[in-house]
Amino acid sequence: IAYSQCDQSRYKEKIFDDITEITNVKYGSNINNQGNQQDLFFDVYMANINIDPLEKRPVIFFVHGGSYVGGRKEDSTIKRMCREFASRGYVSISLQYRLEKSESGVEIEPILQFADKTNWYKAIIRSVQDIRGSIRYIKYDVAENNNPYHIDTNNITLYGSSAGAIGVLHATYMDDSDELNINWTGSVNTLGGIEGNTSEHLEYGSINTVRNLILCSGAITDVAWIGNKTDVDVIGFHHNFDYTVPYGHGCFVTAACHLGKFDGMKMYYPYLTNIGARIEQNIIDGLGHPADDLEPELVIEKAVA
Repeated sequence: IAYSQCDQSRYKEKIFDDITEITNVKYGSNINNQGNQQDLFFDVYMANINIDPLEKRPVIFFVHGGSYVGGRKEDSTIKRMCREFASRGYVSISLQYRLEKSESGVEIEPILQFADKTNWYKAIIRSVQDIRGSIRYIKYDVAENNNPYHIDTNNITLYGSSAGAIGVLHATYMDDSDELNINWTGSVNTLGGIEGNTSEHLEYGSINTVRNLILCSGAITDVAWIGNKTDVDVIGFHHNFDYTVPYGHGCFVTAACHLGKFDGMKMYYPYLTNIGARIEQNIIDGLGHPADDLEPELVIEKAVA
């Protein structure tokens, strides 16, 4: 059966069992925290084109968590989400981004790495540059390589979990007009700007065609950075007792309050509502983090709907 863009079950129900996985597609490279050039890759999940020949499908970029020191694009929850959405007709892309590593390349403790808070700001900026770079690469690939993954680059969703949701929020809403303190401006300038050069294809815009955000336990530095951006629809999930990423206006426990206070869903939901953006919040009552690891069925059900 060939499913069209307008089929009523498409995007809502699992209609494809045969999911193609294309792993380790290089989308760019950039300097990591050790000063070394690091190649960056993503994995693609999509319904087999012999079964689903639709030429342009909405795409979801999945950005994993891990406190900016751990996590992988192959993490089990991320892989499950990629397959869940691909089985409904989306193209899913699971993204590798630069993490904070020791000189030997092994995982390090966040509380030690971020004792120097400039490392924290730089880690977020690197993730922003890599998210934006991956989008530009896909736009290049569609335009110049005959769209091998059958992607509609005018219909992009960003999905972030924990640190990944922090990266997604900043990639979407942070820009040069924001009032940045000295820690932010120093980090942005040192790393080559908010857009960055992770992908060489700077002629292609990045966030201008992002249509939706799926946020699992994320926070932004300041909701005022959202400005009047109402063209992105948002669905958020957050435990109301989250001791890792603040649900309200608060601190990151894993790296202490010297990093400053950030705004979780309790803060960005009313802000977006007040400016007229479309947003749905899903408050998970109780202690927990991140939402998609602990309540995957809820995230799938609500995000799909």
